[in-house]
Amino acid sequence: MNDVALALITAGIGVVTGVVATAYKSRKDLEVQYDIKLREERLVAYNALWKELDRLAYYSPPQALTYGVAKELSAALRTWYFEVGGLLLSTSTREPYFDLQRALKEVIESGGRDHEKVPDARAIKQLGSRLRTSTTDDVATRVGPRLKETLQARWRRVRRPAQLTVARGWQLGEGSVWRVRVLNQWSARPLTVERVGFVTDPEIEVKALDRDRQLPVTLYPGESWQGYVRDAALAHLRNPYKAAWARGPRWKAKSRSADDPPVSTIPAGSADAEQPPA
Repeated sequence: MNDVALALITAGIGVVTGVVATAYKSRKDLEVQYDIKLREERLVAYNALWKELDRLAYYSPPQALTYGVAKELSAALRTWYFEVGGLLLSTSTREPYFDLQRALKEVIESGGRDHEKVPDARAIKQLGSRLRTSTTDDVATRVGPRLKETLQARWRRVRRPAQLTVARGWQLGEGSVWRVRVLNQWSARPLTVERVGFVTDPEIEVKALDRDRQLPVTLYPGESWQGYVRDAALAHLRNPYKAAWARGPRWKAKSRSADDPPVSTIPAGSADAEQPPA
């Protein structure tokens, strides 16, 4: 190979490398700009949401949580969803939003008079707190700056594509349950979930929270599936928080909850509930 050919090849490689590097940098710059813009818009929208949720404050609420207040809050949240922030909700925050709306719907349909206090206000306030916490995670207002994902976090996601979380819950007027959430941790790959259950003898399979989400289901990146088991069915387990499992094609995972997660409400008859709108 003569010097001219070698020079041309070297120059060609340099041009290709430069084009690829420029394209990569441009893409990353656009991603950063998009993230900044999205965070700014979420801060505005979530600020409006927090103002509506003051009805569920633990300390010095503006008024007692009555059936009338529950109706007002449910309507205010619906207006906020369609007129302000529904488009900005992340997948992880959309879930607590609809959990709260399901519970409020259950309270409203129970038939109490507007001036009467909701008997299980603690359940509703727990869901309000969970929604507020999830919004702070979206905009990272309670953590230090996280400019990029750590190598440890990436390795953890590769090893465990699904994250299982077990939480205590209850159905209003019905009793306690155990709730399981399966989250697809992949950044760009769908995950098929075929079975979810608890390590017992015999194994106890988890029931889908929503009728239209019966297993098997395909979860896209960041999407989650939820199910529940009656409290009595796991009464003999020493630590149900670490006893859940999930399986799919070429993968399996176990729950790793070490502490008591936030309690969440499951409205009565949830297995027959309709899937929430987009």
